[in-house]
Amino acid sequence: MENTEIRQTGDGNTYGVTHVLAKTTNYMKLHEVHLPGKFTGKFSSSERKFLFIKGYSQKEEGLIRIIDKSLVLDTQDNPIDSVVIKRFTNPPNQDIAVIKTKEKGERVSVKACVEKVSNILETPSSKRRIIKLRDSSGTIDLKVWGEMIHRLQFEEDQMVRIGCVTIDVFNNRASLNSNPSTTLEILNEEEEVEGLVDAACFDQDEMSILIRDTLFGINTDQMEQIFPTMDFIQGLKVKLLTKGRTIIEVTEVQQE
Repeated sequence: MENTEIRQTGDGNTYGVTHVLAKTTNYMKLHEVHLPGKFTGKFSSSERKFLFIKGYSQKEEGLIRIIDKSLVLDTQDNPIDSVVIKRFTNPPNQDIAVIKTKEKGERVSVKACVEKVSNILETPSSKRRIIKLRDSSGTIDLKVWGEMIHRLQFEEDQMVRIGCVTIDVFNNRASLNSNPSTTLEILNEEEEVEGLVDAACFDQDEMSILIRDTLFGINTDQMEQIFPTMDFIQGLKVKLLTKGRTIIEVTEVQQE
């Protein structure tokens, strides 16, 4: 299905992680595969190809584990429908609120604003960066793992489309994980935002307004369009043209 991600154990040994569609589940379920370092080249060079594996174990949740004594051979089968493959490698966009209702292990794409980017967090066997994402329906954390940290460069306040991430659920809380098929697209497009102004900061160096739990940066001229006296007025509804979390234009102001 995709290239193999190389990981390292605490004692310094490497192993590979990839994902496959298996004939045992009629090529309709995605299986995570853990394999010894000796097989990483075989799998990395076999993207979208068929392999015959003998001598493996499979857990109830679908994880396939290959060992040094396993046999991995090239083979062939009927081509898998490209629509099926796309469902796992380039799934459609979903709102964050919808993502939180889905099952662990499902793959989705998401269009959102980057709210916060953490430093790289390292342990002896892994490294990750946590990206906090927000759209109009809520927030969710994305954990970017391993070498994907350097391939996917996030900046705060960017509007992005993140293609193909894996849903994780821990203690009834949903989050997202990167995988070898994850992509990042920076969106420079402008968006319309409409809603009540819940709060405002009039300080020159932190000027901003809060709409539906999202804080937007705003300049003095735009602020005076909304609050001519530079004092907060309750019940103002605005229409804005934004890029990320920056206001480009105030298009309408109404008192409810």
